[in-house]
Amino acid sequence: MITRLPAWFRQEIPRDINLIKNRLKSFENHNLNTVCLSARCPNISRCFEDNSVTFMILGDACSRNCRFCAVNKERPRALGLSEAYNLALTIRSLN
Repeated sequence: MITRLPAWFRQEIPRDINLIKNRLKSFENHNLNTVCLSARCPNISRCFEDNSVTFMILGDACSRNCRFCAVNKERPRALGLSEAYNLALTIRSLN
């Protein structure tokens, strides 16, 4: 017997795939890390469409050691010289 997934578990297909690609390219160009990508979040398209992003500062690592999370676990790095500026530019472009 095959059972269907509950409605709350299903994901919609992204409405604007180009928007998502542009967001990802912008983060890559500015050398920024997001929890969305690092944690392999399944809701990434929904958040990106809503202009919602959780940025990681001090690199792509987290000092916490949550077993359920896919984020790289190590000591955070030193602040990059252009990280704050690049983050501000990217946040500004989300509006």
